[in-house]
Amino acid sequence: MNDSGLHWRDARHAGQIAHFVTIIISLAVGVIILVALLPAESDAARPKPPSQTLTFTPVADTRVEESTPTKNYGPEYLETHNGGVGNRSETYLKFDVSGVSGTVTGAKVRLFATDSTVDGPSIWAAPNTWTEGGITWNNKPQRSGGIADDEGNIPSNSWVEFNVTPLVSGNGTYSFNLAQSSADGVTFYQKEYFTNKPQLVLTTSGTTSPPPPSGTAPVLVGAGDIATGGLGSDADKTAQLVEQVIQQRPETAVFTAGDNAYPDGSVSDFQNKYHPTWGRFKSRTNPTAGNHEYHQAGAKPYFDYFGAAARPGASNGNYSYELGSWHIIALNSGNCSYVASNCAAGSTMIKWLEADLAANNKSNVLAYMHHPLFSSDSQYGDSQTFMRTAWERLYTEGADIVIAGHAHDYERFAPQTPSHAASPSGIREFVVGTGGTSLRGWGKISANSQVRDNTHHGVLKLTLRDDGYDWQFLAVGGSVPDSGSTPVN
Repeated sequence: MNDSGLHWRDARHAGQIAHFVTIIISLAVGVIILVALLPAESDAARPKPPSQTLTFTPVADTRVEESTPTKNYGPEYLETHNGGVGNRSETYLKFDVSGVSGTVTGAKVRLFATDSTVDGPSIWAAPNTWTEGGITWNNKPQRSGGIADDEGNIPSNSWVEFNVTPLVSGNGTYSFNLAQSSADGVTFYQKEYFTNKPQLVLTTSGTTSPPPPSGTAPVLVGAGDIATGGLGSDADKTAQLVEQVIQQRPETAVFTAGDNAYPDGSVSDFQNKYHPTWGRFKSRTNPTAGNHEYHQAGAKPYFDYFGAAARPGASNGNYSYELGSWHIIALNSGNCSYVASNCAAGSTMIKWLEADLAANNKSNVLAYMHHPLFSSDSQYGDSQTFMRTAWERLYTEGADIVIAGHAHDYERFAPQTPSHAASPSGIREFVVGTGGTSLRGWGKISANSQVRDNTHHGVLKLTLRDDGYDWQFLAVGGSVPDSGSTPVN
């Protein structure tokens, strides 16, 4: 082919390419114009994120009364009333809000009224500086800001709702104060009641995340040698420590290691000393008796006060229960101070323990009772040898922990055998006689004693994991003199 033919073909190809490019550009321009002419989507037409509802129950609620200005009403019913200066009552509520990641569009406090009023209470925000077990009329925090909502007529046996949307912005702790201008008062169910508990109901836009896990391992908290006085006493202060643990972990179980009500475990001792303090969480308490309970024949006031929780009857106050993967045993050694054979082989306690251990199918075992087998206490030391038989049965079955009171101090031991020999497969003993009675000094330091504290009242908190446990000795004043973590043996 000559040069003129090549030039013609190249020119034809170039023209085709130019025409193709022109078509592409025209199409692109057309699409741009079409999009520009389309109506813009309005905000109303856009799909909105779904709203969600979260409901919270209080971590604390109580009432205060001006006629008894130093009295704490703890877990009792809620009330508002205004009979004039000197005769007023108010209600306080506290909620922990978590799991909110959207915007709070609505918030309401719901209470179930058990009677009626023609002029219901108003609601305000309040500081979070109060506790259920410590608040009284004299020390109640002052409300914050203006009235958030006010209710008029309230029928009996009905829910009443207060709009508190301006007071709740998201995750956090919120307290509310309710007060009434009318003498026609009204009462409400409290969080301790079995049904119709107070609620904080949030409506949110956007997504919500589940509340952060508080931990799946069960928590057990308590002490022995508790109530020598009522509100304001050292027992009241250790009760507040227990309440703080419960607020953090609402499913917490409480134990007592005996000598619950001083000096004699009498009806008045329980009513006037134990009940205003540790009685605030009676419904979740798994008690044991101490020798002071047996200052009364058969420890009758103790069994009467705790009722079914103390397991009266054939087992004589010995019982067990489960917490997660742990088998928990409560032994009644209270009368063994006076009749040592009550803790000896063949006794009701030991026969019950043997049968319970034989029926147990959990590998992790914890037992608590009043008397320690080992102690550095100046009064008792290692003299409570009548507990050795129980220890031997527990050791044979691979028990991990024994908790006791009786010695008025805190002491932690290394794992050891019933014969007092250190052993990694032995039982660790915690002595926690720090619930409120006067503390004592040290005598001869017992073998394998690792940590001792006789300057702080406090409680023992145990987190019982499948593969181990964590411990904290929580002291009045906020310190943690002892803590640690270990695998099970």
